[in-house]
Amino acid sequence: MRRNLIIAAVALVVFAGAYAFVTVAKPFDKKPAKSGEAAQAALPAILDAGSKKLKSVTITPATGAGFTIEKTGEAYRVAGNPGFELDKDKAETLFFAFTGMAPKEVIDANPKAVGDFGLDKPKTAEALLEDGTKLRLEIGSKTPGGDWYVRAANSETVYSLDSYQGDNLAASLADYRQKNYPTVDPQKITALTIKSEGRTIRIVNRPEPIDPTAMTTLTLESPFRKPYPVDSDAFTAIAKEIPTSLAVQGFVDSPGPLATYGLDSPRAEAEVRDETADFRILVGKEAGPDSVYVKFPDKKTVFKVAKSDVAFIKDAIPFKLLSKLGMLVNIDKVEDLRFTVGGDSFDLRMKRTPTTTKKADGTMEENVDYSVNGKKVEEKAFKSVYQAIIGIGFEGEIGKPFPVAGKKPEATVLFTLKGGAGEVRFSFYSANADFYAFSGGTDPEFLITKSQVSDAVSAIKKTLTEKTAQ
Repeated sequence: MRRNLIIAAVALVVFAGAYAFVTVAKPFDKKPAKSGEAAQAALPAILDAGSKKLKSVTITPATGAGFTIEKTGEAYRVAGNPGFELDKDKAETLFFAFTGMAPKEVIDANPKAVGDFGLDKPKTAEALLEDGTKLRLEIGSKTPGGDWYVRAANSETVYSLDSYQGDNLAASLADYRQKNYPTVDPQKITALTIKSEGRTIRIVNRPEPIDPTAMTTLTLESPFRKPYPVDSDAFTAIAKEIPTSLAVQGFVDSPGPLATYGLDSPRAEAEVRDETADFRILVGKEAGPDSVYVKFPDKKTVFKVAKSDVAFIKDAIPFKLLSKLGMLVNIDKVEDLRFTVGGDSFDLRMKRTPTTTKKADGTMEENVDYSVNGKKVEEKAFKSVYQAIIGIGFEGEIGKPFPVAGKKPEATVLFTLKGGAGEVRFSFYSANADFYAFSGGTDPEFLITKSQVSDAVSAIKKTLTEKTAQ
């Protein structure tokens, strides 16, 4: 019994000693340091307007004049510069920073040399609250990690502030400018209008082609007397020049008389639409060897941009945008074609007989018999002749009125469309010894060389001689 008591007593002493050791050792334990968001949340805010509303924020560089952004209701503006196009999202972020500016970490609570942090000649950002209170932040240089050294104006403690907030607080006025200028997707253009040099070019992407000659829905509605199909390759080249963003080289927020910039009577104007957006721009005089003044109709600011941004206006030449194949009628829509040139006449006919086989589009397949001037010909030879006729293309503009009333054409092409859909007639009038004036139902606007027509006749005769079915 006595032996058991001794053992129990020894155990008690050992346990008590261990407890004492733990109790004494506890101050030397090292808890894991807080890091990341936890550490940031543990630090008091550098500046905090709390629930009080901000009236304005003034940003002042180390040298030179600063700028003030004011807030009235939900609107922001630059004080003394009403024409400045302010980025509202960026202004909101700036004001929000003063509602609880959380530091990243404490750098030095009692710095001996603030110049080490760029705080000897700091930038400042000062918020004015509606009750008259001012919250002033001094902004130094960047940390090695890209954040900012900062401190409150009434405090010695130097903190680091994350780059997202710091960049905004240290920004220049130019950084607060609205840069989301209207743009369009060149791949989805639905309309293009260009006014320049006294004429208007207008291209519209119609729901359907304008007539049987059109192989595209893109239509050149002006400046010619009638609408014409657009050359798709030429249009694509112009569309690629339309800027998706402007290379702005300078701004005039309060321009005064627009005549100074040639914008009182712009030398050119362009409007481009896609499926969702509308881009309009006015072009004034040159601002330099490689730049020009421009303006958006709904904005006060005058912009100085690279000439390349508006090159599409100069490069949009109507004749280049025009499909030169004015007689490009799809053969599937045609029943007969008659081509007459002087003493030569070619009568192309297609006799279609429906079959009982249905095509993918729901229509019935057809057997087709081809003939030229009453003689049966092979399909390949017929289509070669057809191609020679519709391949006759425009080679230039007449450039002045060419009335044809009372005149007799030297050549004609007449398409009779399937299913009683009507006729399409084209006429060739002699313009001079070398050119025909081409008419598609109006007074001629385009020229076609007579040699091109005679070459087509020669090619047709050769094909018929070689390929006429026996």
